[in-house]
Amino acid sequence: MIVLLVLGILLKSYQALDIFDRIAYDTTIRQSVEPADSRIVLVEIDDKSIAHYGQWPWARSKHAELINRLNAAKPQGIMVDILFVEPSEQTVQDDALANAIGNGRNIVLPILLSSRSTQPLDMEEPDSINVVEPIESIKRRALIGYSTTNPDIDNTIRSVGLSMTIQQHTYPLISALLIGQASSSTKPSKLLIPYAGSMGRFEHYSYADVMEGKVNSEVFKDKYVLVGATATGLDDLHKTPFGLMSGVEIHANLMDGLLNNRRITEGSSETQILFSLLPMFFLMLIFVVSAERHHLGYLILAIVIYSLLCLGLYQRYQVWMQPTVGLLLMMLAYILWGWRRLSAVTRYLRHQLKQITTQIQSGQNMSPSQIDGAQTLSQTMSSLDQLQTKLTQAQAANRELIEYLSHDMRTPQVNILAALSEYERQTDENTQKQLIQQIRDNAHRTIEFARDIVSLNQVQDGQLHLEEHNIGHLIEYAIEKVHLQAQSKSIRIEQRFSEDHDEWAWAHVDGELIERAIINLLTNAIRYSPTESVVEIQLELKKLEQNCHSIVKLNPSSSDASQSPNCIIIRIIDQGMGMSDQTIDSLTRGVKSTNSVAPQSPVDAAGSMGIGWRMIRSVMRQHYGQVSISSEVGQGTTIVLSIPQSVGNHNQS
Repeated sequence: MIVLLVLGILLKSYQALDIFDRIAYDTTIRQSVEPADSRIVLVEIDDKSIAHYGQWPWARSKHAELINRLNAAKPQGIMVDILFVEPSEQTVQDDALANAIGNGRNIVLPILLSSRSTQPLDMEEPDSINVVEPIESIKRRALIGYSTTNPDIDNTIRSVGLSMTIQQHTYPLISALLIGQASSSTKPSKLLIPYAGSMGRFEHYSYADVMEGKVNSEVFKDKYVLVGATATGLDDLHKTPFGLMSGVEIHANLMDGLLNNRRITEGSSETQILFSLLPMFFLMLIFVVSAERHHLGYLILAIVIYSLLCLGLYQRYQVWMQPTVGLLLMMLAYILWGWRRLSAVTRYLRHQLKQITTQIQSGQNMSPSQIDGAQTLSQTMSSLDQLQTKLTQAQAANRELIEYLSHDMRTPQVNILAALSEYERQTDENTQKQLIQQIRDNAHRTIEFARDIVSLNQVQDGQLHLEEHNIGHLIEYAIEKVHLQAQSKSIRIEQRFSEDHDEWAWAHVDGELIERAIINLLTNAIRYSPTESVVEIQLELKKLEQNCHSIVKLNPSSSDASQSPNCIIIRIIDQGMGMSDQTIDSLTRGVKSTNSVAPQSPVDAAGSMGIGWRMIRSVMRQHYGQVSISSEVGQGTTIVLSIPQSVGNHNQS
């Protein structure tokens, strides 16, 4: 428990798992989309306005005219997210802007923040920041604050301070200042921005349209008007949980939250640590007083309750508690408790066995029941040792499987999300059809991975259904199932079988698994081959010593492996880009490659061994067969499967 306690404190103190907490927060907030507050209106310096008025920056008299137009509509206030920190070449321009601001009410302007050193601006270190306020004639007629938002380590903007003290002067956040909810405290009040949707959810108008009189002034009456840049060339787009968003719209989201009493805060560091540790303590207490067979159920229940508690605190009390460390500690507590219980039982049994052995060696008489007990104890110890070994192996296999899943399953799903996002932006029908096809292909990939996992588990559990199968027929079934995929790329699959394969191509195998392995290899060959190419599949018979070695006979009807001297060879040849020798060596040894793989190789472009390849290796190993690869970069790839031939002749069809 002490180890877990220290681990939890260290993880929270050094924010080691913050990336998972950020993912959890982004996922949660995306489920909280709400209608935009109608009291907030945006006037955007957009691409249309840039095209109309020309290169930025514009004359300040133009901004003065906009503010005068807005003042005439009698808004609640105006936030102009534009810097006026240097005087114009023409004083009349500054005077016009100052007069326009002076004629209005509740007009807010930003200050300029810059780093005192060559290092990037760090909002967490106010002493390293220089402040430049608007020029005096404008400053004295406006309210001023800061507008700069500070991104997290992944460059995503999730939070903002309502105030910032720099050089003994406290500046409020301009959007909070506009609605009269700025903090005057010298201690920063940090809030998570209550995003409620993607860019474009607020009522918005083009700067140029407002200036040209194309927008009815009534839309600004009694509203909070935010003026800012959204044009792509003005470099004011930032990463948020909802994608890219302009700075002025980020401020609009914060204002929306403040106006509607959605002030999302994070618990203090001490509270977060306590919140992460308490579930582990309660779970350990339950383990102490409950039967061991119920522990897994209690763990699942604890995880569910903890997750719901985090969600409830967020939705009802607007407090975000980071869940990752707490969840991790509970799972570790379960693992360590089980390991400790098993170790304690093992130590006790070893002690008892040692005592009995000592009695035997010292010549002490033992009753028949004691002898039987010793034998039973010895057998129990042996079984426990085997169980512990299998448990260790299973844990290692699960860790490896999770690593594969994190890559193989994630890649097509990321592709699906990217295609969906692009589909929403596209209006061209042909492009939309292509994106739909991409989504369909990646969905099929996900299904194939799931099937490979099922097959892999089946193999690892030894669930083989061995029967006599003609390998040629299994190949033909596999080709039928990948036909449409090959047709979509105009790829021709050529079969190279001898006419008499119905007589000799028989093996004692699990037909479903062998077919699954062949489908997997054909699918990859098609996927990574150029269009209008050929994928060739050959079937032949070879002598045992040429292609198979150390093969044990599978046919239970035969006790002599020498009666089956032949191997059935399946050879799949593609015209893709091939693989390097180092990548082939990594695959054949069953380890992950750290080198990149050609994008047309039978493994993914990241260079890791996929679930499919692992499944194929396991299937061949269980059938006492082999799989080998020969390839050359730019020259295609050949994969060879070798399976022991069944004993006897077959005249089946």
